[in-house]
Amino acid sequence: MTKLLDLQLFADDEEHHFEKSEETRLRYTDEDVNHIIHRKFADWEKKHKKQVDKAVKLAQTDVRQKAENERDQLRKELEYLKKEKRVNEMTEIACKLLYDGSVNLPSELVEILIGNTVEETEKTVRAFIVVFKDAVQRSVKDVLKGNTPQTGRTPVIAEVPLLFEK
Repeated sequence: MTKLLDLQLFADDEEHHFEKSEETRLRYTDEDVNHIIHRKFADWEKKHKKQVDKAVKLAQTDVRQKAENERDQLRKELEYLKKEKRVNEMTEIACKLLYDGSVNLPSELVEILIGNTVEETEKTVRAFIVVFKDAVQRSVKDVLKGNTPQTGRTPVIAEVPLLFEK
C-alpha cells in the first residue's frame, strides 16, 4: 500500500515538474527554424552533390574504360588480320618459288618455310629447294646402287630331286 502512495506522490510531482520544464523550454522563432532548416538542407545538398559527382565520375570512368577495352580489342583483331594477310602472301610466294623449282609440297609443309619477311621466306624456300633436290638425288642413287634383280627363278635345293624324278 505504501507503494501506491509513493506513486501518487510521484504523479503529483510530475505535474509540478511538467510546469517547470514548460517554463525552461527554449522557444524558437521562425527565423531560427528557417536558419536551422537551411543549414541542414545545405549539409544534405553537399553530401548529395558529392555522391552524384562520384557516381558521374564512376560512370565516365566506366565509359572510358569500356572504350579503351574496345579499342584494344580492335587493335588486337587488326594485328591478327594483318598477320594472317602477311602469312597468306608469304605462302603464295613460297608456293610460286617451289613450283618454279619443280618441288611439289603439301600446304602444311609450305607453312613451315614461311618467314617474317618476304626476303626471309625467299631465302628459306631457296635453301629448302637445294637441300630437297640434293636429298632426292642421293636417295635415287642409293636405290640404284643396290643389286640388280634376278630375272629367272632358281630352284630351291629341296626341289632338285623332284626335277629328276619325272
